[in-house]
Order: sequence, then C-alpha cells, then structure tokens
Amino acid sequence: MNALTYNHSIEDDLKNSGPFAVAAAMQLRTSNVNIQSCGCSTMQQTATAGSVAGSARKLVVMAGGPTAAAISMKSHPADLDIQVQGCLLLQSVAIGGDQSKEAVCASGGLLSAVAAMRAHPLHVQVQRAGCGLLKYTSDGDLGCKRAVVAAGGLAAAAAASRLTHVQSDLVGVACVVLENVATGDAACKQAVIGADGTHAAVAAMRAHPNDSAVQRAGCAVLRAVAAGDEAGQKAVL
Repeated sequence: MNALTYNHSIEDDLKNSGPFAVAAAMQLRTSNVNIQSCGCSTMQQTATAGSVAGSARKLVVMAGGPTAAAISMKSHPADLDIQVQGCLLLQSVAIGGDQSKEAVCASGGLLSAVAAMRAHPLHVQVQRAGCGLLKYTSDGDLGCKRAVVAAGGLAAAAAASRLTHVQSDLVGVACVVLENVATGDAACKQAVIGADGTHAAVAAMRAHPNDSAVQRAGCAVLRAVAAGDEAGQKAVL
C-alpha cells in the first residue's frame, strides 16, 4: 500500500466517523431544530469523552463542529435549547489547548455566543454556557483574549456578573473572564476598563459577600487591571 492510498484510507475513516456524520446532517438540515440541537449536544458529549477527550476534541474540530454550532445558533436565535447546546459544544472545544481555542475563535462561535447572551439576558443556562465559553477562550493566548474583546465578550461578561437572580457560581465565572482578558496586553486591559469591568467586579463582590469564589475572582479582576500602569490603578479607585 503506497502513501497516497494510506492517506486516502485515513481520510475515509474520518469522514465515516460520528462527528463528521453529525456535522454533515446539521449542514444539510439547517432548518430542523431537533437535528441542530441534538447535533450540538452529540458533539459536545463526544468532545468531553473521558480519557479520549483530547483526540475526540480534535476530531470534532476537524469535522467542523465549532462552525456548525455557530451557524446553528445564528440560524435559530430564539431557540433556547440550540443556544445553550451550541455554547456548550463551543465550550467543550475551548477547554482544549490553544489550537482548540483558536478553532473556536475562527468559527464565529464567540459572536454567536455573545449574541445569545444579549438576546436572552435573564436565561440562566444561556448566560452560564456563554460565560463558560468566554472563560475558557480568554484563558488562551493573546490572540484568544483579543478575539473575546472583538466579539463583545467583555460587555456580556460584565452584564452577567451583575445579574441578581442567578447563583453566585455564574457571577464568579463572569469575573474570571474579565480577569483573563485584563492579563493580556495594554489594549486588553483598557478594554476591560472600557467595559466597566472594574465596577462590575466590585458590584459582584458586594452582591455576594459570603461567597469566597466571587470574592477571589473580583479581587483578581481589580489586581489585573491595577497592575503595571497608572491608568489601571486609577480605574480601580
């Protein structure tokens, strides 16, 4: 068997795998909400498959899972289940290394997630799934942090951190997004200030005085903004 035949066989095996089949079904039936929701959920479960999660996540990316989720969410903005499942699929990919995070950034998934958070500001599951995605993506390299900024993720996270009807764990995750971005370059830090991130962190700490995770996350936002320059220090005052 020559190299060309061998490579062709690998490609055939990939195309016959579950993630490729699911992505193809989603692409062919974009108007079918059940297929879109089930497809996102299936690939999300695949990408978090225990001890094989790393290789499974790569397969989901190769199959175009992040792009499929972004398109599905954009096509069905009022369907809450698709918005949640789409964010969770993107989040399951973003948990991986920088290449996985970059695949999410390139897919348009961040824009779809932020749009969902803006459209459904009081839906706890949408906010939690969206913030989780922003958290894992912003924990990547500088390019990933900038992608979160460009997508409007800071304003979405700041808004989520101010929600008064949600459990404190969501508020803490929202603050982590702000912290992650603030540890980037000067432009990232300024973006956090511009999104009123420091005031959002203080508001979260005041609203949840007995939650140590929120207190730590809020402090971390303020520390990251204040570190290194006078403008950041003034923003914390």
